[in-house]
Amino acid sequence: MNDENKFSNLFLSIKLLFDESSIDQKEYANIFINQWQQSDNSIQDCFDLISTVQDPHVLFIVIKTIQFHVRFLWERICNKHNELLVSLLTLLKKTYILQIHQDFILICISDIANQTGILNDMILNSIPSHLILRFFAFFFENWRESFITHLIQPNFISIGIEMLT
Repeated sequence: MNDENKFSNLFLSIKLLFDESSIDQKEYANIFINQWQQSDNSIQDCFDLISTVQDPHVLFIVIKTIQFHVRFLWERICNKHNELLVSLLTLLKKTYILQIHQDFILICISDIANQTGILNDMILNSIPSHLILRFFAFFFENWRESFITHLIQPNFISIGIEMLT
């Protein structure tokens, strides 16, 4: 089955959500997308879509789904975090990526760094130089988020400061 057939309901729901649809259609689309985002196979679907789709609305939903998993369903993806990082860092360098996508990709990378406690040269050197300050803005802002404060040590912020110097 090709991606278009496999994801036809998802693509249709995203189209309804972002197009000139009725309120009822948008509610249906939102319910479908939320159920898909929480499904067991959604993260694998994101891996399948992230490197093949260029539609800005689909990419937005994929990136937000990844963010949801990183923040709230970490146990489902913790063993895939390196693969996820590589996919996000690769996507970040694509010319068709909008600024809103860049921001949420940077937030996801920051979330992964906070969840794993790893912020290394591989990550930092893979972020385009014109985006590195935005990454650190998200990184430093992120450590106060309620989903992460129970995971990190108070001195983890010093790692980010050390990387800046």
